[in-house]
Amino acid sequence: MSGIFGIVNFDGKPVDKEAINKILSLMNAGSNDYSGKLILENACFGQSTFWTTSESKADQQPIRSRDGSLVLVADARIDNRDELAHELDIEKSGSVATDAELILLAFSKWKDRCIDHLIGDYSFSIYNKITRELFFARDHLGFRPLYYLQTGNTFAFCSMIQPLLELGLVSRELDNESFDYSLLLDAIPKEKTYYKNIKRFVGGTLSWLRKNKLTQSRYWKPEQRELRKNIDFNDAADELLEIFEKAVRARLRSVYPVSFELSGGLDSSSVALMANKLGPEQDLLPLSLRFGTMQCDEGQYINEVLKKLNRPAIEVRADELDYSNTYTLRWFYQDRLDWPADLFFIPHLVLAATASDTGTRVLLTGQGGDEVMQGSRWVYHDYLQKLNLARLFEEFSHSSSKKYDLLQYIIKPQLPATLINVARFLKNVSYNKDMKRALGIKREMADNLKFDDDGYCCKAAWDTVRMLNNPEAALWRDSNPYNLYDKYNIEVRHPFFDVRLIDLRLSLPASYFYRNGEFKYLLRKAMKIILPEKILNRQDKADF
Repeated sequence: MSGIFGIVNFDGKPVDKEAINKILSLMNAGSNDYSGKLILENACFGQSTFWTTSESKADQQPIRSRDGSLVLVADARIDNRDELAHELDIEKSGSVATDAELILLAFSKWKDRCIDHLIGDYSFSIYNKITRELFFARDHLGFRPLYYLQTGNTFAFCSMIQPLLELGLVSRELDNESFDYSLLLDAIPKEKTYYKNIKRFVGGTLSWLRKNKLTQSRYWKPEQRELRKNIDFNDAADELLEIFEKAVRARLRSVYPVSFELSGGLDSSSVALMANKLGPEQDLLPLSLRFGTMQCDEGQYINEVLKKLNRPAIEVRADELDYSNTYTLRWFYQDRLDWPADLFFIPHLVLAATASDTGTRVLLTGQGGDEVMQGSRWVYHDYLQKLNLARLFEEFSHSSSKKYDLLQYIIKPQLPATLINVARFLKNVSYNKDMKRALGIKREMADNLKFDDDGYCCKAAWDTVRMLNNPEAALWRDSNPYNLYDKYNIEVRHPFFDVRLIDLRLSLPASYFYRNGEFKYLLRKAMKIILPEKILNRQDKADF
């Protein structure tokens, strides 16, 4: 887990050394293990890192290519190290490369298509001293943040917003559009921040800065995955289990004890028991999330998992959190002005503090299970198209929101586009009137927050892609939780957000994930030999 930064003056002026030291000081606010910088004639790059893996201990960035023409800084955990090393012929040399070195070698070989070969959580920049070009990339979902400012002949980027503001190159002016979006949708456009002059690179994109002109393009397009219509259900469950094992194994890579969240749900239980299976000799610490006598406590399910783990656990009492002191974390508001947005962050606060106190540096969570494994009700539409009315009625009879599902997934898809646009216009007449009075924002702005749905291979994929790509999720992934755990010196890892798992889900029929009113159907099948019956048969979720 690292923080990175860079400053380039395209007019050739030297970089202010005092500003560089200030950035490093702000990035070292925690107890990071190493920091380094490289000052060139008109540029500077730096990194501050917190060790979690054996390779990270050998990582002394910034690093250069063998000919010295390229400079890389990366905040990265590469999960397909073995496959990537094989493609790069590294195993023949007998040396062990750091994650940053793997990225630089991949870029040297494939240029910007190196991202086609990288799996993991990462954000990085590569500077070409000869051409004075900068290349940037963020991982598919954007778990490692990267922000930037551009003014005159200066371009600066950083993993954190505050160091960029402290440079004094731009004002701290609030971005009114982002604030309006936030009030209306609890989200902001993915390329923006709450500060008018600070932007963010978007997850799943690659960017080039040439002659101080930035161009960006999306390299990951999950909506265009090809649907495998004829794959057998049992074969799909076996494939899911195999990929899930890879996702968890990759995230167990640590030279320090690894803790994992245990909430009693299907997702966290799957991660916990798979980690226990793959790392029987590894120092693993279950953190059981308890809410005491509150209705949302899931202790009965947690206890079933703990029986199979056969490991001592630490109880994390979220119900005993001192909220008055918790909500005075001023550094949270520096990135997201409306924090705390909801109760979702309460367990994260106490989990981070507890994990830090135990001496672990890595925390595994079950986050992502709902987004990736839950399934989509577009199966109604698919069954209707195939005239499979018996199956349609069977699925629909289990719906808990029949009126909404009937309109959204059965009636609306059959209506002509013209009729839908007329209905939307009539609805927006009154809607816009209220919004203009309250916020000065039009409904069209909200519509523009999502990727357009042209070219989707299957309607059943839309719900999942929408959940992964919506701006609220993007804000969650690269802002508060990352900063929260960073403050506690904890690297948080989410196996369910492994891109290999997401690609598999989008290639399979929706009916494999949602069947007879039962969500996560394929996950239950894949985890049948791992999870306790009490967890497998659970259909409810904790009521917060």
